[in-house]
Amino acid sequence: MATEDWITKNGYLDVGDLYEPPFKRLGDPDVVFRTSSDVDVIADVLKLVKGTAIPADAEAS
Repeated sequence: MATEDWITKNGYLDVGDLYEPPFKRLGDPDVVFRTSSDVDVIADVLKLVKGTAIPADAEAS
């Protein structure tokens, strides 16, 4: 399942999910991407998506 399909189905993707199947199929993000700054950018985007996918008051529940 592609990342965008996962996000469409579940609403968001936690950064830690990238280290689990099916995303780990090609290797850990730290290995697949050339620099740690690339991984940081991806992590920031995923956090932004999650932040807009879940209402702030729902996280407290």
